Amino acid sequence: MSLDKSAPAQATPDGAKVAIVATGASEAVVAAVGKTLRGGKSGLRVIAIPNDVPIDHAHSAELDALVILPAGNAGSSQQADAKVLQLVREFMLAEKPVVAIASGVMLLVAADVVAGRRIAAPSELAEKVSGAGADPTDRNIEIDEKLITVQSEGDLAAAVRELERVVGESGRLEAERAVDQFSEQSFPASDPPPGPSAIGASRRKQADGPTDKTRQ
Repeated sequence: MSLDKSAPAQATPDGAKVAIVATGASEAVVAAVGKTLRGGKSGLRVIAIPNDVPIDHAHSAELDALVILPAGNAGSSQQADAKVLQLVREFMLAEKPVVAIASGVMLLVAADVVAGRRIAAPSELAEKVSGAGADPTDRNIEIDEKLITVQSEGDLAAAVRELERVVGESGRLEAERAVDQFSEQSFPASDPPPGPSAIGASRRKQADGPTDKTRQ
């Protein structure tokens, strides 16, 4: 389902919103990846960029996760769109889930966000990944906190399962933070919630009736 290209992506109750960076990827690849994402248990909402939403209207604050597709030369530091790179940086700085598939890791390299990270990079890209300060591994899938990288599209299903877990965990933590913030706003530390003794004293005062000063 495509969204209105004239407006930013809106929150939906269908599930977490996952953006697919589809620059340079074929419609068939985007459709296949979208089908795999939606086929999971968590009911992920897929938003393809720029197919569904223009890059100008895509922001990490409105999205829950990012999936970077392999796109040939589109992920190179010479050809990557500056706005796409900024979106990747936003997600990494916000510590939101990011999945990079096969050569999609080069978009991470171009965005300069892989230093000190473990990356499952295709063998032909291992040297470039290492040159960017990352630790390339030969695993099919590598999970470094909320950054998930896979060597090939054949490992996508495993990546989606891990993404569902990470997104679910992120959602739980966000809910807990919201509850904590509400509690702090309702009962600030300088004004703790009334305890039983305070409530009882107030009720006794009301039962005793007006004070002598009031009677006068």
